[in-house]
Amino acid sequence: ATTMQLSTAKALLEIDPERAKVHIAEAEQLAKSVQKELSGLIEELRPAQLEGQGLFAAVHSSAEIFTRRHSIPVDVRLRGKRELPLTIEQPMFRILQEAFNHIAKHSQATQVTITLSATNDTLSLVIHDNGVGFNQADAQGDGIGLHSMQERITQINGKLKIKSSPENGTTISAECPIRKDEG
Repeated sequence: ATTMQLSTAKALLEIDPERAKVHIAEAEQLAKSVQKELSGLIEELRPAQLEGQGLFAAVHSSAEIFTRRHSIPVDVRLRGKRELPLTIEQPMFRILQEAFNHIAKHSQATQVTITLSATNDTLSLVIHDNGVGFNQADAQGDGIGLHSMQERITQINGKLKIKSSPENGTTISAECPIRKDEG
């Protein structure tokens, strides 16, 4: 689409400079939109929050970013902070991102609580919002995001539980084992 806008602008440059300017402006907007989308995709492929700081710090910084963007306060509770392998951190972080996405788009929440805890052999992530919730029976099989969360937790031999009902908010619990030779 950008190429078409620029080609049209080039053709109009001599004949109708004002219309050419309009096409150039539209091409510029398209380019900016593509750049923003690509930046988002790159971020999704390799979350910068995880680099050099680990899951516990990444959860905390993501919560701050979420609060700034959406004006929804997030209470973060971190327990048993420790180093974890990236093979566990990345899927758990993606689950958090997907939960934040659902909360922002659908929940109408005014408060979110995140609890991340690690014991010797288990990592647990619980995300709760006080939003409108949803009827789980109606949502079975729906939603790429929920399916994506399930796929991610399965990759690390974990379990995902989603508890929600209309007007009672939603709780997403993700739990996975930490092997003795990891972290």
